[in-house]
Amino acid sequence: MCILKTTKKNWDSLVVNYERNEDVQLHKVVTLTRPYKSFTIKDGESIANMFGRVQVLLNGLEALGQGFLKAHINLKLLDNMPKIWEPKATTISKARDLKKLTWDEFFKILRVHKVHCMIENRRKLQKS
Repeated sequence: MCILKTTKKNWDSLVVNYERNEDVQLHKVVTLTRPYKSFTIKDGESIANMFGRVQVLLNGLEALGQGFLKAHINLKLLDNMPKIWEPKATTISKARDLKKLTWDEFFKILRVHKVHCMIENRRKLQKS
């Protein structure tokens, strides 16, 4: 019983000092917002890895009450696609409603495009 009281006291202290403290919350938000705002897709990075990295940032921000609109997130990703993806990014932004485009749909579109690019590259190599 004594251990439970001590543990509970310690837990309450941690909650007060770290979770409910507005300065700590603000610091956490700023710490996650910076990498989100400067998010870029790395050269040669897989689509799955890119989605995973941005999802970690968004989940952390959402947990702190700092969500972003679906359209904002989609536009952010499209604007940061590598140059080689620019035509596809333009097509997606013009053909799709970015307010409604889900992560699954977006991810699927990019994966399908990547497969088509790989097939096209193989064809070119075979013709050479």
